[in-house]
Amino acid sequence: MTERLVLGLGGTVDYEIAWDAATIERLVVEHDIRAAELSTAIPVDSERSLLVTLLAFVRDGTGGERFVASSDIVTGLAARFDTRITLGGTCVRAALGLAAVGIGSTVHLVSIDDHVRRLLPPSVDYLCSADADSLDPHLIVQYPAGSRVRAGDLDLHAPHANRLIYVHDPPNRELRLHPGLGDALSRADVFLISGLNSIQDPAVLDDRLGELRAATERLPAGALTFYEDAGYHVTEIAAAARAGVLELADVYSMNEDELGERLGHAVDLLDPSAVVDALRALTGVVPAPVVVVHTRYWSVALGADASRFEGALRGGITLASARYLAGDVLTAADHRAVAAHPAHPGGVAVVEAVRTAFGSAAAGVPAYVLDTSAPTSIGLGDTFVGGFLAALADRAAASGAPAVPVVLPANQPAERFYRGGARIARFRGTPPGAGREPEDWVASTTSVHGQGEAGLTRLPDGRLLANAVAADPEWWLGPKHVATYGADTAVLVKLLDAGERLPVHVHPDAPFAREHLHTGHGKTEAWVMLEPAEVRLGWSRDVGADELAGWVERQDADAMLAAMHVLRLERGDAVLVPAGQPHAIGAGAFLVELQEPADLSILLEWDGYAIDGPGTGHLSLGYPAALAAVDHRGLTRAEADALRTADAGTVGDLLPGAAGFFRAERYRGDVAWDAGFAVLVVVAGTAELVTGGGARLPVSAGTTVLVPYAAGPARLERAAGLEVLLCRPPA
Repeated sequence: MTERLVLGLGGTVDYEIAWDAATIERLVVEHDIRAAELSTAIPVDSERSLLVTLLAFVRDGTGGERFVASSDIVTGLAARFDTRITLGGTCVRAALGLAAVGIGSTVHLVSIDDHVRRLLPPSVDYLCSADADSLDPHLIVQYPAGSRVRAGDLDLHAPHANRLIYVHDPPNRELRLHPGLGDALSRADVFLISGLNSIQDPAVLDDRLGELRAATERLPAGALTFYEDAGYHVTEIAAAARAGVLELADVYSMNEDELGERLGHAVDLLDPSAVVDALRALTGVVPAPVVVVHTRYWSVALGADASRFEGALRGGITLASARYLAGDVLTAADHRAVAAHPAHPGGVAVVEAVRTAFGSAAAGVPAYVLDTSAPTSIGLGDTFVGGFLAALADRAAASGAPAVPVVLPANQPAERFYRGGARIARFRGTPPGAGREPEDWVASTTSVHGQGEAGLTRLPDGRLLANAVAADPEWWLGPKHVATYGADTAVLVKLLDAGERLPVHVHPDAPFAREHLHTGHGKTEAWVMLEPAEVRLGWSRDVGADELAGWVERQDADAMLAAMHVLRLERGDAVLVPAGQPHAIGAGAFLVELQEPADLSILLEWDGYAIDGPGTGHLSLGYPAALAAVDHRGLTRAEADALRTADAGTVGDLLPGAAGFFRAERYRGDVAWDAGFAVLVVVAGTAELVTGGGARLPVSAGTTVLVPYAAGPARLERAAGLEVLLCRPPA
């Protein structure tokens, strides 16, 4: 179904040079470049003039795209630097971002060679209008914030990181359309138009706009056309191209550079009143049905139908943020991890001001606070487009289908370091495994630490739940949850069968995880026992740092266990395990575990288990740093017992002390609850699950069910011997 997303109109081969100030400084001296010459506006007809414009961009901390008189200038300068070959163009980079999160697309190309064939992922199909192979690479320069260039009379200091593009590309100047484009659009939900900025001949532009009008007439009813603006190589072409696109585009999108260009002045992106004034002016300049502006701090949509695109704005920001942090090696795990970052406070203020000023005619999403020593600024706008369109595609796929609960089969990562799994198989009524599948990760948007997609839940339609939630978080989680936690499900549920005693270990809390692991969650957890068992939890006396380090170094498990409280738990008991508290689940335990959505464990014990403790047991921090996550204070017996809620027929909230992390509720008999993301574990009996949307689903012991917010209020009725655990994020 790659033609649901058709992305045009032209891709490129990029020569990405590694920023090297020393080489730049040598070239400044070689070409005798002076500070007074620096300008972004001069023609680029030689290596020297290219450097003059490049240095002007660096001085101002801005990005841009410039036409170059020949490809020899591009290849000649690239040869002076370490250079990496990648693919570019808005449509192609958008497709690459989509592919990273498991969504296929069809791109329209105007040139091709073996680089393109080699670097396009299998999930990206293409139409190419070229008659033969050709190579006209684009030069991509990414410079970091604080870059210094000191040579001759120059002393430049870049105030921001940014990227520059230098282009000599005849196929993209012609931008010939493939004759099959109309056929592809006849099956599309979304069509991306980009690349018109490369055209330099008014007659060519007129032809292409006419061909685009004919092709877009074949889009199905309800399909959406999205235009991504860009820096035009010829100023006279820009007005005609943009005017021609207005009659085609449902959404007209631009980044902060184009915003400044369209208004004729730079905009302070963190000044709410300045942004509101700029956006008011922009809507007069660009009378599109919906205008989108995406920046490093926030993204907004303006127009009568703007609220429809809030989830798409978030999808764009999330995917672009993942690229900023991970670059071309962006993976689905990087994409998921973005939700743990806090919202940018300046972006929050701007979004609130825009919503106040424009009311229902505006939607906005703040960007995230992102901290990395090696940011990627290349292709962020293109990747934003990919994330935006991914959210639209997911919504289109779901349109017309009721929001029904999802029955989830077992999701048991293989070859864990401890034994177990037979009780999970009996509970679910499935054949037993090999004995090393002791955990069933239910409705998981969290992967096993360091193991790619292991642990992630895959929905019946083949998508990863994590990708589906990231693409449309409000559908899954609800607007109140998203406003508070973003696209973070905020809870992970597991079934756990300890075929042997688990080693003594500890989980870091959120402040430790933010400081040392750069994640938004620690791992407070809780257990609800399905069978009786013995566990160890918390020190029974103060344990000094040196004493603990000695136990870990000697692997003195007996000393650790002797210094811990023993809790003998009955079926139905619930136990809160705060982050920082050492613990060890005893052999034979079978339980439902709720936890913060992070797989972060520090092993204090590993001897005798199938794991390399010295290599992997410290979250790559080294044990001296990792052990700082351990709470050294001894708990009194009363404090340890207070972490336990004995069954005694308890229904409702089992763990009031966990309210800031997750909710664990038990019910026996009929029960109802408000709309919201929920995971049901049916412990015993039968019932019928009924949602506000009218869905009816029989459930019985061993069933696990994911209920999205969009399913509406839900209830269990016709209960017979029912015992159910309702697992939810914090309120």
